[in-house]
Amino acid sequence: MNLRLLPEFAFRCNPTTRTAGKALLVASSLLLANLSAGNSAQLQAASSGATAATITLKAKDKDVTYLLREIERQSSYVFIYSDNRLDKRRRQTINLTNVPLETALDQVLRPLGMEYRIVGQQIILTARRTDTSAAGLPTPTNGSLVALSGTPAPVLRRPAAAARTVSGTVTARDGSGPLPGVNVVVKGTTVGTATNAEGFFTLEVPEGATTLVFSYIGFTAQEVEIGSQTTLAVALAPDAKTLSEVVVTGFGLERQRKSLGYSVQDVKAAEIVVAREPNIINSLSGKLAGVQINRNGSGPAGSTNIIIRGYTSLTRDSRPLVVVDGVPIDNTNLQQASRLGGFDSGDGLSTINPEDIESISVLKGGNAAALYGNRAANGVLIVTTKKGRKNQGLGVSLNSNTTFDRVQVLTDYQNEYGQGTQGRFLSNTAGQPILTADGFPQIQQAGENIGSWGPRMEGQLARHWTGEIKPYSPQPDNIRDFFETGYTTSNTVALTGGTDKSTLRVSLSDLRNKGTYPNSSLVRDNVTLRGTTSLGDKLSVDTKLNYTLSRTYNRPTLGASPDNVMTQFLYMPRSVYIDDLRDYRDPVTLQPRLWNLNTQLGAGVLASGTQRQNPFWAAYLNTNEVSQDRVNGSVAIRYDILPWLWLQVRGGTDFYTSRSGYRYASWTSWNTTAVPDRGGLSESTFRVKETNMDFILSGTRNLSEDFELTAQAFGNLLQRSNEQAGASTQGLSVPNLFTIDNGAARVPIYNFSRSEVQSLFGRAQLSFRNAVFLEATGRNDWDSTLPRGNWSYFYPSTSLAVSYTDLLKLDSKVLSLGKLRASWARVGKGASAYELTTLYDLGSGIANAPGVGSSHLGQPFANLQDQLPTINLKPQTTRSIEFGSEMRFFKDRAGLDLTVYRTNTFNQVTSIGVTAASGFRSQLINAGDIQNQGLEIVGLVTPVKLENGFRWDMTANWAKNQSKVVALNEGGVSYFLGNESNNVSVVAAVGKPFGDIFGTVLQRAPDGRLLVDANGFPLASTSNNNKLGNFQPDWFGGLSNTFSYKGLSLSVLLDARWGGQIYSVSQQVASVRGNAKQTLEGRQGWYESEAARLAAGATPANWTPTGGVYVEGVVKNADGSFTPKAGFVNPESYWARLATVSEPFVYDATFVKLREVALGYRLPTALLSKAKFIRGASFSIVGRNLAFLRRDTQGFDPESGYNLSRAQGLESGGYPNSRSLGYNLNLEF
Repeated sequence: MNLRLLPEFAFRCNPTTRTAGKALLVASSLLLANLSAGNSAQLQAASSGATAATITLKAKDKDVTYLLREIERQSSYVFIYSDNRLDKRRRQTINLTNVPLETALDQVLRPLGMEYRIVGQQIILTARRTDTSAAGLPTPTNGSLVALSGTPAPVLRRPAAAARTVSGTVTARDGSGPLPGVNVVVKGTTVGTATNAEGFFTLEVPEGATTLVFSYIGFTAQEVEIGSQTTLAVALAPDAKTLSEVVVTGFGLERQRKSLGYSVQDVKAAEIVVAREPNIINSLSGKLAGVQINRNGSGPAGSTNIIIRGYTSLTRDSRPLVVVDGVPIDNTNLQQASRLGGFDSGDGLSTINPEDIESISVLKGGNAAALYGNRAANGVLIVTTKKGRKNQGLGVSLNSNTTFDRVQVLTDYQNEYGQGTQGRFLSNTAGQPILTADGFPQIQQAGENIGSWGPRMEGQLARHWTGEIKPYSPQPDNIRDFFETGYTTSNTVALTGGTDKSTLRVSLSDLRNKGTYPNSSLVRDNVTLRGTTSLGDKLSVDTKLNYTLSRTYNRPTLGASPDNVMTQFLYMPRSVYIDDLRDYRDPVTLQPRLWNLNTQLGAGVLASGTQRQNPFWAAYLNTNEVSQDRVNGSVAIRYDILPWLWLQVRGGTDFYTSRSGYRYASWTSWNTTAVPDRGGLSESTFRVKETNMDFILSGTRNLSEDFELTAQAFGNLLQRSNEQAGASTQGLSVPNLFTIDNGAARVPIYNFSRSEVQSLFGRAQLSFRNAVFLEATGRNDWDSTLPRGNWSYFYPSTSLAVSYTDLLKLDSKVLSLGKLRASWARVGKGASAYELTTLYDLGSGIANAPGVGSSHLGQPFANLQDQLPTINLKPQTTRSIEFGSEMRFFKDRAGLDLTVYRTNTFNQVTSIGVTAASGFRSQLINAGDIQNQGLEIVGLVTPVKLENGFRWDMTANWAKNQSKVVALNEGGVSYFLGNESNNVSVVAAVGKPFGDIFGTVLQRAPDGRLLVDANGFPLASTSNNNKLGNFQPDWFGGLSNTFSYKGLSLSVLLDARWGGQIYSVSQQVASVRGNAKQTLEGRQGWYESEAARLAAGATPANWTPTGGVYVEGVVKNADGSFTPKAGFVNPESYWARLATVSEPFVYDATFVKLREVALGYRLPTALLSKAKFIRGASFSIVGRNLAFLRRDTQGFDPESGYNLSRAQGLESGGYPNSRSLGYNLNLEF
């Protein structure tokens, strides 16, 4: 069988951005032409749309719900009716073939005494009226009209007498536009109507009426007091509290939530758009059970680490697949910082425009991989974008969002002692101060080693590093004052329209950001076109085109790089004036002005380099830049072969060009290896493309009155390509001329990869009475990254969902809805490209800093890679099992969702060390088994719901994941995941949780007492194989509270992480340098003791200190016994001793954060009625990352990471996250 979906040339050619763009534009043009034609004939289409639909209905002795469901499947309409007025016991025999919709409706409804009215895409059923009364209308005694999905909505009736007329419009609060078919009822009566296709209604209300009730499928019912108003503008909020709701799963297919046998959780746009961040995924923090979202400390639009149900791989990415409108996109982080430095270039999610998002769904289990293949083994993040609505007419929405950002500087520094050592200014060997000619003390030059161990800062005049005589005073804000107030402003205009045949949505968005890091900025522009059209009764087209242009300038440098300003602040004494550093370069010599050197670098004297840096030099001269042009889109064509069978083919692509550069200025202090001028640069261009072609053949048939079968066949072709080309140079022939040609030592950079996966898979679901759903899937992939014989692998899944309240027809005042679910899945996953062969590296380079490579006279060497490939590489396999329960109580006033799961990932594709005699350092093998198991809980409750419209909704999610390394390679006991300074490492050890942190500890006697040396100082362990903790939390979760009253709403989100450990390089350096607040203990006592000793003329050996850091421990004797020893020691020496010990600087990573607050107001209808062209308006005051309610780390943010690697739990010079305050304005026209 030929597995390709299109001819060979369609895949082997290398289409450019222009070519692919043209294809999508052609499809879009056809769509626009059809939409335009539809607009001109909208009135005729409105009346003829029902007639165009034909129905074939053959049923024997069936109830009405069966018949109505069949009509829904064969048409584009949804029924709304009163559940307590529809006679479901009456059975009919119908035999209709290709009859108009109206004929079928008459045949089915007339015997039941029902009539219908078509409003938009809804068919509203009511009892047949008599000439004299409306008594036959359904009465909402039990509450409600329902759709076949079971969602309540009030009934309709005209009043016998009316005092006045009230009219208005009803829209969706999330900005998606007017709502047709909304039921509008006078509270306490059966008087009502429904909105038309434009969301407009007119209702004659009886005398004395005070309140109207608005209800609509999938939205929360709302009561509005009419008072003396005659015009209303109402916005309904989505209701996510029903098992009958539709959710988006694989390939953009919508399915009933109750039919799913695995866990799915979704978030609507309204929950993430109002209070947002430039990277929209960060707005999900604390809102999804079992989903860890950890932002990098890399500024706005930086990458985000998303982990669903724990880490699964020793060497591969554990992040989920990202899918937008059914088509996967590339979410690769092309450039990450390491512990030594670099910067974060952002990921695919950071380029998505939040205003285009309709909803985000998370598929957590392995069953998701049946639809999306091996990359979905870690779960799927599904982003669904907005589109126009049929019969909506023309609408325009404007959203403006602006926030102001201030860094949360959490450095816990002392402000009592300044620059110096041993509590003194610059002194001679006798300890006497060396004064200036004017008699002023001098601050000792910091050099590389002097910190804040000088005298107490009391405002005394002294000579500073600048040569000035000025107060020696604390500078409590010298770090905070370096940063600036940032801002982010985003403006989006969206045009939506729809006829009975076509829909269109076009949006333009502009985002501007000025970062808190000086001289940093971000510009991101998005243009999105999404449209659908029907080309006849059976053929339809859905197309999307998105273009994103982003320019990021000067993201913060991370890690231990001297250009990381947070690292420099760890060394900078507390007496240094930050304003003295703002003039960062000598205008004549172009040399840096450095706080640690009283004289500048000599021209050409490379040996005088220093690892200290002026932070303003780093911000304004050693800069980076990333620009990206990105196009993604898709065209889907669907053909309805039969009323129960349809075929869809789709092509989608995501491709972008990203240009990245890094430069450092001539005479950069730390770059002593770049001759002749210490300058350099690196430039790279990345071209990434991912193309997906797929087809879906889907059919649904009733096997009997109780059984229904849905069967689907899928095919997919995935092609990926990635190319990097560039060059780096160390040293500039002409200082500060930043071109590669001006480089003194140039090294080329080039990498490329291409891979392909071909797939066939199927899905079948058998349902019983629309309450029990048994599903099975099977998928086979042919993966080019695996060797012949192993490149074909099959993986199945199965699931069962039982909606027992529907099955047993339970009518309980307590339990509204109930469901049990179970699933099992096995997922295969290939390797990375070209891991089957030994390759040569042509030169080398580091894209986020000037590269270093082997070269001769500027020509690079080709180096053989040191990894030996395997001959029989097999696919990595993940096996998962999941059980869950979903319940709703008290008519959806409360709900509970429980999930337990276990996953095992084995046959891991990893590398192990080999003997040097082989000529290689490592070999690729299949080995390892990592297990994750856990519990997820989501709770919903509405504690207060008053008649006056006040409502309090609460949502909580909680998750606990336990990981375990079941096995590694044969004989292997641990696997190295990453490391930090002071021999700290993160490992996966057999029988232990994934992510244990190991390092050095303080030595202790068998009874636990501290071991000290003869001088009373603690002793460090000689081994670094000591467990210090684990970076994974014990549990994490979120609590959301929303209070609403009429047009006013207040939402508050708490985000919590409990347990886990993190090692802080920052706190260790700050303590050794005397900057950390914890180093204050014992200083004054030691200095007073030393003064007394000098006054007495005693030597240290003949003096017992009376103050300092008190250390109590034992000394180990030669015979193995221990002698107690306690006394005061020099604080500066004590903390210097801890410079090589990591144990004291491991912290509990627990935190509880006030993550989000939004106070919103929907403008009153009375005000909007004066401007009839405005459909809706809302204004919100928003805040993000406002405060820590609990934080167990000292001096740093526990969310401060510097990359997305598996070696988490390490902090080094973490860039502070920002606290944001601002507003959001939304207008609908």
